[in-house]
Amino acid sequence: MDIIALIKAERDRVARQLNGLNAATRSFRGDVQNRIIQTTPENVSSSSRANFRCSESALGKG
Repeated sequence: MDIIALIKAERDRVARQLNGLNAATRSFRGDVQNRIIQTTPENVSSSSRANFRCSESALGKG
């Protein structure tokens, strides 16, 4: 194998790794955004809100 072929092979390997990292980053970012959306006050059940209120009043915050 000549040096040009080795460099091209290395470039392709690194490009595949970078694509994998980019996909993982997109997946993680989507997961975090979904968690934020899922825990907004509109999406919390009434019993959970009641538990929050009890906890806050017990801690003197409410």
